[in-house]
Amino acid sequence: MREKIGELQPRVPTITVHLPSGLRATVLLDGESVAAGSSVEVNPGEHVVVTGDREYEVDLGEGEAREVKVEAPAPPADTDEPPAVDVDEPSSSNRKRTAGFVSIGIGGAALIGYGAIELALLGDCGADKRCASDPAGKQRGAQALFGLGAVGVGIGTLLILTSKPTEEPERATIIRPLLGRRGGALTIERRF
Repeated sequence: MREKIGELQPRVPTITVHLPSGLRATVLLDGESVAAGSSVEVNPGEHVVVTGDREYEVDLGEGEAREVKVEAPAPPADTDEPPAVDVDEPSSSNRKRTAGFVSIGIGGAALIGYGAIELALLGDCGADKRCASDPAGKQRGAQALFGLGAVGVGIGTLLILTSKPTEEPERATIIRPLLGRRGGALTIERRF
């Protein structure tokens, strides 16, 4: 078997793609990414080398070795206009989802504050809440933090569950809340 391979090896054509020094670009040979400067074995026939906006067609016969030297791109023309920038605007569902996570974070922080105040009151006053000082102000503050935390976590969860991805993948598990006059539910849908 090795003898056969040794006999065929000189007949296999190769392509080597060279980039100008300092140029970093993806090199595609017949649509497949290859390393610049490496010799790639190919079948005889026509092949296409693409780097950036340049395309080179190479026709190889048996045993041929061809080098493709990529030309450096031309410097941009001097203009007074700034270059155009393509900016992807986030969709409203992404903003909705982000707002949900922010709301959960704020609500969680408020619940932690509530817990800290309750622990401090427990330490100062004991389980029966009889204190030498008046803890009513601290208790009202704790209750306000609890309310803020519960609302924040609830709204955040609702925002996350009702946000839709910008592009739903073909395979996906989708959770949707359903709200009605008599209550609510979550539906789980799986797409295959």
